[in-house]
Amino acid sequence: MPEVLSHFEVLPPKTVCSETYLVVDAFDSREQAENLATYIRTKFVRYLIWQATPTQNISKGCFAFVPDVDLTVAPTDEALYEYFGLDEDAIAEIETKIKPMPQAGDGNAK
Repeated sequence: MPEVLSHFEVLPPKTVCSETYLVVDAFDSREQAENLATYIRTKFVRYLIWQATPTQNISKGCFAFVPDVDLTVAPTDEALYEYFGLDEDAIAEIETKIKPMPQAGDGNAK
């Protein structure tokens, strides 16, 4: 199974980073930033990123298939599967190809 993303962070306001890092988005609220992080950690999103990633390097273009969703709530894989109407075969494809990613704050998070 591929490890689509190994590490990412939600940075505090007014933080500067180099081009070494890919900035996905910026928000006025910490809650929306954390919800984006939760969204990116889903198997659903990482599967879509994997589909657009020809090499091990992640770039802005690798997010081409990732749809915008409401980030006022923290998305889950189950909610995303239902929202986008995925059938059992599509869900099984994602679930078998993408390994779980530790959530922020658990002992296994990188």
